Amino acid sequence: MLNDEIIRSRLPGTKQQKLHDTKGLYRLVMPTGAKLWRFKYRFPPRVRDNKENCISLGLSRSLIDQARERRDAARRDVADRVDPRLAALVAGSQTSMLITATRRRDFARIPPIRTRQPRGRSRTNPRPPVEAAA
Repeated sequence: MLNDEIIRSRLPGTKQQKLHDTKGLYRLVMPTGAKLWRFKYRFPPRVRDNKENCISLGLSRSLIDQARERRDAARRDVADRVDPRLAALVAGSQTSMLITATRRRDFARIPPIRTRQPRGRSRTNPRPPVEAAA
């Protein structure tokens, strides 16, 4: 089981390193120094030819307790026969739809920009009258 001291002490190497926690949770340390929380699971559960999948649970700044809570939520989804990747996509699309609706509402409140009339000819009389030759 991982703790904060082990996680902080691990330095990036030339290859990806996995620091395993429990129940499919692990910390992936990239050669660039990035540290990611990942959850490995099989879907659909308890089926002979199921495939191993992996989802990302957050970046390096998230704490181990938060990562374990997200892992437990993903495990509940798998037990309920809901693929956590699809659940994340649906949640993300709902969030983006909410943001879009909020932006539209906020932009609807902004009054339109009033433009100036061009100088010279007015819009009601675009061309000056032609004088008759005498």
